[in-house]
Amino acid sequence: MIKLQNVTVVLGDFLLKANLDVQNGEVVAIFGPNGCGKTTLLETIAGFYKPTHGRIIINGRDVTREPPENRNVGYVPQDLLLLPHLTVVDNIKFATRNRISESRIAELTRMFSIDKLLNRFPRTLSGGEKQRVAIVRAIARNPDILLLDEPFSSVDHSTKLELQEKFRKIYRTLNIPVIHVTHDLDEAEYLADRVIFMKDGKIIDE
Repeated sequence: MIKLQNVTVVLGDFLLKANLDVQNGEVVAIFGPNGCGKTTLLETIAGFYKPTHGRIIINGRDVTREPPENRNVGYVPQDLLLLPHLTVVDNIKFATRNRISESRIAELTRMFSIDKLLNRFPRTLSGGEKQRVAIVRAIARNPDILLLDEPFSSVDHSTKLELQEKFRKIYRTLNIPVIHVTHDLDEAEYLADRVIFMKDGKIIDE
């Protein structure tokens, strides 16, 4: 599980204040307008920002001061950050520091229907294919939690609907906390067990 206890982050004039609990197997969508702090919240959980106050607990362990590499968080940012000089399979292996078996790669890539893309480079993939590669890369490291920042923002409408259906099924097989950020309320309600509303750096409703 993940727990944020009175977490406060100050970035210039922006202030994030959050309390949040997400249980294993639970999918929580964070919904709100641009600039409300959704991405900052994810990046704080992932370890890119250090709170000035409060605690972040993952599976009972206080990670508030731990660097990102020690948190075992699967994070899919908006820009995906696929390494352009690596093939799909090498992107996946790189994320796990080559600590992944060929059978696990085969299992995950079949699950997301990218098993035919393993030797291709990111520049040759469609938007939807890149999204699926990015989430496989995040899951491949067996994370304790999964964070996704508007993962469908760069795909067309039909691809978005296809990915939503696939991700809705996959999320519920992981048995880890999933936090899915979006500014699309229909998407949030379709994918999540709970929808959290943010405004001006604060969680205002659920």
